[in-house]
Amino acid sequence: MGGLRALVSPARRGLLSRRACCGEFVGDFGTVGNIDTDGGSSGADDGGNGNGDGNASGNDADGDEDGYDRAIAAYASSEIDDPMSWATSPMAEAARRGPQQLARNTPHSFNWDELHGSDPDSASYLVHRPRFKRSRLPAAVSHVADVGYVHPPRGSTEHNNATWRCPECDRSEVNWIAGETICLDCSVRMEEK
Repeated sequence: MGGLRALVSPARRGLLSRRACCGEFVGDFGTVGNIDTDGGSSGADDGGNGNGDGNASGNDADGDEDGYDRAIAAYASSEIDDPMSWATSPMAEAARRGPQQLARNTPHSFNWDELHGSDPDSASYLVHRPRFKRSRLPAAVSHVADVGYVHPPRGSTEHNNATWRCPECDRSEVNWIAGETICLDCSVRMEEK
């Protein structure tokens, strides 16, 4: 019987960690989808039940918080042997990159250590992710909605470039991305000096 438990346990841990990551996505999408731009919910799905809660079943008035709560509970119970390996898996990276990109170049930007905490060997390393996102992502979403755009991702960069200058901030911090030469700091198209 002990051999069977050893086989099932890693599979169960993997399932719980994937479920936790899906909870992060639910929390992220709930946060982004409920931007209040005109006094009401502007989410893609207002729930179809008239209450604007973002959940078609009508049983979840706080879709973002419930997703994060489910992620916290699933990470805490997953008993992942190597939290760092899970945090760098493709699914977990996808759950990190979207919110991190959204917050890029805003007062609410964050780095890897802020998202995960300081102890990569404990379950709290992963539990910290949804807690942190719940506290930081709403302000980043509001900021992006106010300014009207998301900064492009970092591509190849160069600091103090001798050829390019930003017409907006007058810096020469270059970001080459998708065939464009833009300012690394304010995302305006650069001009040749």
